[in-house]
Amino acid sequence: MIQRIQSIYLFLAFITMILIFFFPLADLLVKGDIYTMNYRGVYLMKTNASEAVINTYPLSILFLVISLISIITIFLFKKRKLQMRLCTVNIILLLGSLGLAYFYLSFVKLDIEPIINYKLTVAFPIIAVIFTILANRGIKKDEKLVRSLDRIR
Repeated sequence: MIQRIQSIYLFLAFITMILIFFFPLADLLVKGDIYTMNYRGVYLMKTNASEAVINTYPLSILFLVISLISIITIFLFKKRKLQMRLCTVNIILLLGSLGLAYFYLSFVKLDIEPIINYKLTVAFPIIAVIFTILANRGIKKDEKLVRSLDRIR
C-alpha cells in the first residue's frame, strides 16, 4: 500500500533530492570573485551574467537518476524484494553522488584555490540516505510480517 511509513520516507528522500536542483551546493571565493557550484556546474558569478567554469553533467544525471529511483520505488509496494534492492542501489548512488560532488570541488580547488563555503544543500544526499535506510528498514519489517503470516497458514 502507498500509505505505509516507508513510502513517506521514500517520498521525503525524493523531495530532498529535488531540492538540490533549486539551491546551490557551495560558494567559492577567489580574490574578490565569487564562484557558485550547483547541480549543473561551477559558475563565475558576474554582475550581469554567469560564466561556466566546469560543467558537472554526470552529477546532474546522477541526481536525476536518484530522484527517479526514489519515486519509482514508492510504487513498487507489491514487490518488496525489488523495493529493498532499489533502496540499496539508491543508497550506493547517493554516497557516490557525495563522492562525485567532492571530486568536482577538489578539482576546482586545484585549479583556482578558493575558500569554499558549503551550503545546507550539500547535506541533502546524506539526509536522503537516512530516509532511504529508514524506508529499507520498514520494507524489511513488512517482508517479515508477510513471511510470518505465510508460515501460520
